[in-house]
Amino acid sequence: MRRRISLLVLLSLLCTLAACHEADEPPAFAVDEAAITAALEQTGLPGRISEEETIVHEQGSPTYVVRDPDTTYNGTDNPVLIAGVCGTSYEGERMLLANFDQSVASAQINWEDWKRQLAFAAVLYGALADNEEIYRTFSAKEVPAGQDRCQWEAQLTNAYCVIKWSHRSSKTYDAAQFEVWKHSAGLWVNLYESQELYQKTVALRHE
Repeated sequence: MRRRISLLVLLSLLCTLAACHEADEPPAFAVDEAAITAALEQTGLPGRISEEETIVHEQGSPTYVVRDPDTTYNGTDNPVLIAGVCGTSYEGERMLLANFDQSVASAQINWEDWKRQLAFAAVLYGALADNEEIYRTFSAKEVPAGQDRCQWEAQLTNAYCVIKWSHRSSKTYDAAQFEVWKHSAGLWVNLYESQELYQKTVALRHE
């Protein structure tokens, strides 16, 4: 759970940094509960907003957490994390930061498994050619052998997209006491109105 929590903390930090550098006016672009609920329904992702985990910033948009109350992590009563989302603007340009978490089949990324998550980000950002543009752009990308994390970048229609992927594995045993490896992964899908905006957020993190 520590890695999943750290992802949400970093997401919140990025939105806070952007908000602190903005004027007192509300952001020109923002994501709210209604937009997230509609995007979940449109893309078929399960889950609902976890009100107690929503982080409200003094300025800018809140960071929302989506969990699936019908599915829990093995051996716990903790609902599975579906997404963490923050949509805001910085210097007049829109920015959507989203991270996702799920069990996967192997240490190699299967973009088809993430198709709903990519569409979810596209729906919330709202300015792409269509909801499958992110998937089409990145679906041929592969993780180099031996790496457990990777980053890809690409220019899309009206957005610069940065995707980060990280893999985790853990050993367990089946009923016959044979070793079984379980895999899970996290995916960041960050959309910026321009590559220049992305570079500014990178600089903010190092201030």
